[in-house]
This record gives sequence, C-alpha cells and structure tokens, in this order.
Amino acid sequence: MAFLVYAKNAKYIKILKSLLLKENCLVFDTEFPEAVITMKDPQKFIPQEIKKHFHIEIVDDFKKFLKGFNSLVEVVTPSAGFKAGDTVKFVKGQYEGLVGIVKTVNKQNLEVEIAVWGRIVKDVVEYDEVEKIVSVF
Repeated sequence: MAFLVYAKNAKYIKILKSLLLKENCLVFDTEFPEAVITMKDPQKFIPQEIKKHFHIEIVDDFKKFLKGFNSLVEVVTPSAGFKAGDTVKFVKGQYEGLVGIVKTVNKQNLEVEIAVWGRIVKDVVEYDEVEKIVSVF
C-alpha cells in the first residue's frame, strides 16, 4: 500500500517530507513539487494546524498504479537527500551505468565507493552524477 499526498503549496510538501524522514519513512519525490509518495500513512505525522492543506489518496495496489506509466522514473524522481550507506547509480560521468555506495556526504559532493574491474575505487563525485537507488518492494 502506498499514499499519494498532494498539497496546495509545495512548501507544505517540504514540511511533510522532513517530518516523515525524521520518522524514517520512505518518501519519494514526484515530478510535481506539490506531491510525494510514501509507503506509510502520513496522517499521524501531519500537525493538526496544517492538515487542511493536504489531500491524501490511498493506493491499494502500487504495482497496478504504476502500470499506467512506462517506468517508475516517470512518477518518482531521485531524492537528493543522500546519506552514508546509500546505494547510488551513476547517470553520467566516467562511471555511468555503474553502482556505488556513498561513504561521505559533503555540501558540494559525495565520496563514493565503486567496484570497477574487480577493484574498489573511491572517488569524489558531484550530486548530479548519481541518483539514489531506492527499493520500493
């Protein structure tokens, strides 16, 4: 089960997203800044004074919901909230197509370990070179 959350203003989604992430809830950004998808019921995390700004739709069958799209990427955008231990896929640069693990996060870049030709390589990359791989199911 998933929950599609809309808000009248993107600032409310940012508030909700930070509240959900503090509770270790899985939150997916969407192509629309006024909407997110979460796998946990967000009702109990929304403060009463801002509940009126949200509309929540329950998606009983998440796989069926996604059938109308060519891929999950059409609905969900990669999260920029990287942390140590996250698995990332390189989308551009010299490691494009490879997968790595974030070791440290800085304001400007990430230090990532990548398996290249059987060796572990550490490199510093820009945020836009990678996207977080998130397990949905």
